[in-house]
Amino acid sequence: MKKIIVLFGHKAVVKAAKEQGFYVINILQSNMLHSTFIKACNFADETVIINNLSELDGLIDRIVSTNIVAGIVSFTDTRDGVLKSAVYSEKLLSENRFVTKESVDILIDKKKMRDFLKSINLKLVPNIVPKTVDDVRQFLKVNGKSIIKPVAGQGSQDILLISPEDRFEDIFPKQLNESLSNGWLIMEKFIDGKEVSVETLTYDGVTQIFGITDKYKIPKGTPHSQFVESGHVFCANLESYLVNDIYNNVRKIFNHLNVNTTLGHTEMIIEKGTNEVYVVESHLRAGGDCIPDLVENVSGYNPYYLFFKALDGEQLPLVTNKGRSGIFYYIPEVGKISSVTKYSHTFSDDIYVKDRLDFTTLDVNPIQNSFDRKWGYIMLSGTDIEEAARKYFSEICIEYERE
Repeated sequence: MKKIIVLFGHKAVVKAAKEQGFYVINILQSNMLHSTFIKACNFADETVIINNLSELDGLIDRIVSTNIVAGIVSFTDTRDGVLKSAVYSEKLLSENRFVTKESVDILIDKKKMRDFLKSINLKLVPNIVPKTVDDVRQFLKVNGKSIIKPVAGQGSQDILLISPEDRFEDIFPKQLNESLSNGWLIMEKFIDGKEVSVETLTYDGVTQIFGITDKYKIPKGTPHSQFVESGHVFCANLESYLVNDIYNNVRKIFNHLNVNTTLGHTEMIIEKGTNEVYVVESHLRAGGDCIPDLVENVSGYNPYYLFFKALDGEQLPLVTNKGRSGIFYYIPEVGKISSVTKYSHTFSDDIYVKDRLDFTTLDVNPIQNSFDRKWGYIMLSGTDIEEAARKYFSEICIEYERE
């Protein structure tokens, strides 16, 4: 039986590997033993718990030296899982069939990513790495409303939206000024438009596209961050020329990255008015927020399962999509919840429902990143699912304590 090492594998990953016949050694850190990570323990052949990341080097050395290991993989940015799996694969395996450290380094550094996009002639959002507040002012003067975010890492955390009329003394505290002077921030013109993501599998250097996911954000005008996702729908309803444009962009990215076998999740924005397509970022993993489940609901195939099928050398099926599937997060107002009433709701027969809402009486703080959405979600498959989700959420009554 072929053995693989999975770094920080959650249930869906480990289960898919087992279904394809792999012997799975799943490595978790002790503070990850919750929710979906602890559920993975029920499927892995071996679960190794480490207390500190410093233990990883010696542990993986020992496993590889005493076993025939077919691969070291990870599908999470948590603890730099994808990057670590690339480093160990290059260092310890005679054949690295996955991704390289160089390719991961490009994608997790926003400046390197934009330099890479420029080198392959993809359209770029105007951007700079500002070093001073004067650099910021000048960029705003030329480009108008802009966003500032950390150069390192990926995702929707720590994004700041600023306008030329903002008071900079209120925006830039001491620690932000230090980040500017150290070149730790990147600034981009704010593009207003429709956000989508593209789910892919690259195998032996050939990229198969599963489809495009519509991304929904928390509405503007609330204390919550407008850059945090409130839902996703697969497949997106787009004009065929936009689909072709998006697919061409994605294939160009993966054709020029030095990768062999990997899942991919590439985020893009379609500018309102011009329909210009811009790449925001790309990941060498599947999308989060249960997007692989949405793909499976529509196509019948889970991306993780197809990855391990490809890794096992099997011919992949032709994936076709039928219908639409969406996940919608429930995001309460900010305030202390005193009571929750969830009324009975009946969906039409053509809607498949998966409900994972968890209401408690607690303080609701402003949501700043995806991990804050603790109240759960509803997953729907069928027709007119956006309207069905809206009606469902409208029948949830939350009372807040008033001062």
